[in-house]
Amino acid sequence: MNLYVTHESALAFWLSPRAQRGKANGKRENLPSLTPTRENIDVAWLEELGFSVHPLHVDVGEKQQVRRRPDLVAHLAGGPVQAGSYEHIAADVWAASPELCFCQAAGISSLIETVKTGYELCAFYRIEPSDIRGFEGREPATTASRLQAFAQRYGGKGAKGAKVARAAAKYVRGAAASPMETAAAMLLTLPRHYGGYGLPACRMNHPIKVSDPDTVGNGTHTFYGDMVWPDRRVIVEYDSDFFHRESERIHADATRRNALLGAGWKVFTLTKRQLYSVEECEIFVAQLTRALRAYNSHATPHAAERRHELRKLVLE
Repeated sequence: MNLYVTHESALAFWLSPRAQRGKANGKRENLPSLTPTRENIDVAWLEELGFSVHPLHVDVGEKQQVRRRPDLVAHLAGGPVQAGSYEHIAADVWAASPELCFCQAAGISSLIETVKTGYELCAFYRIEPSDIRGFEGREPATTASRLQAFAQRYGGKGAKGAKVARAAAKYVRGAAASPMETAAAMLLTLPRHYGGYGLPACRMNHPIKVSDPDTVGNGTHTFYGDMVWPDRRVIVEYDSDFFHRESERIHADATRRNALLGAGWKVFTLTKRQLYSVEECEIFVAQLTRALRAYNSHATPHAAERRHELRKLVLE
């Protein structure tokens, strides 16, 4: 029996700490048969793998063959399916790939919600309530470039969510290391008509090589900036309250900052207080805009309302 887990259930799997990428499929005709339509499909055990089973979303060949069940939602898998749409996870379990989940999410979410989903799929963390920080480090489920490439090919012009997926994928930045880095990057770089500040696209946790014997000794040392604009030699570091309680961390950050400043980089520190305060965030953005030599357009209609919606989405 082959189960093809999809939509919200598969997305919950890829965003869980337990997710591991499996072997991707070729084309639909190269896959085993679709989810069977028998009534005795046992779905409860899938929760142990990290799938959301309340209810379980699955792809089937003919929706009319599936009898109504409160714990199972059947989706008709019609039309051509591009390579990489499903991955073999365990035994007879296949899951919609992270890239397909992103496009499916776009069919039921707003653009900024879809962008946030993209950031989370491409991040070096997973939400984990049992961790004191609320998240734990993990390898990304996918990359921003893979999301963009898949969205461009997704389902043709008529596919549900295809237009939103293609638009949202352009704004996804990969490699965020914490939920607050995701929030900051979205606020700073999303266009103003989506509630952001409209700054140029940044690179997340981008490597920066520094050769300065006065600060790093002999040889070349590689640092990583939370949000980096390499062409402007500007870095924004998010200052986490949790990490910076430790004296050793303070010392390491000071050494790192001095090395970057000595190499000609401008380093800005964004604190939690600045991020959560609208007034302080505006001041920070004005300073960053000048450093980036970026054009900061005037407020668009409904800008305050959209900024409020974006802040609510990424900060709450």
